[in-house]
Amino acid sequence: VPEEQWDIVYNRHEPIIDREIFDKTQELLSLNKSMKSYNTTPSLLSGFVYCSDCNRKMHKRKNGTREYYACSTYYRRNKKDCTPHFIKKDIIENAVLEAIHRQISLINIDEIISEAYNTENKKYYSYKQKQLKTKEKEIRNVEEQIEHLYIDYNKRIITEHEYLKFKQRFNEKKVSLENNYTKLKSEIEDEEKSNKEFNKWLEIFKKNRNIDKLNRQVLEEMVSRIYVNQNKDITIKFKYDDLFINV
Repeated sequence: VPEEQWDIVYNRHEPIIDREIFDKTQELLSLNKSMKSYNTTPSLLSGFVYCSDCNRKMHKRKNGTREYYACSTYYRRNKKDCTPHFIKKDIIENAVLEAIHRQISLINIDEIISEAYNTENKKYYSYKQKQLKTKEKEIRNVEEQIEHLYIDYNKRIITEHEYLKFKQRFNEKKVSLENNYTKLKSEIEDEEKSNKEFNKWLEIFKKNRNIDKLNRQVLEEMVSRIYVNQNKDITIKFKYDDLFINV
């Protein structure tokens, strides 16, 4: 069957590994796809440095003992599409390390961790869970009403017209309750996912707050891309973006 005729249904089967691990693996494979073999260890900045003018990767070049990154568009593709700019590898590494220190210093990690499961958060979560149980109970009550309605109709306690009329009302009420239940459950799941993501970054920050040398693992954990323009200005895009903007 041609691919355009495929009918794809996601999340139908229990995964062997969870989505977070899968996505992380795909990300690392993408970063290292330029490697010639799987036995080759990628260089520290491999896959991270991009030209902010043409948005293509910058490749590492070497001149004697000096290592630098240059725009691949200009040097490997078409000299008309970008400019011949380059930057020393050490400058990028120092800029990234300084930026990581600055990001971590903006957040009082110990204070946030101590407040991560404070009373207000527990109260909010408990309130949402109670709402969810209330919705479940309301749905069961409507289902019981529909069942009793059918029994009344079989016993001729009510007419067919009354049965159909009340059944429609109860079904409409059930649909409304189920929609509210689904929405509330989704809100709780989103909140749980957000808290999990928040706490994951806190642990990464805590682990790396005293880092004095950049390494590949830190880059893979924290940095999405490093952009360099013609003026050698460096822009670092972190993976957590604005997750801590209100902290």
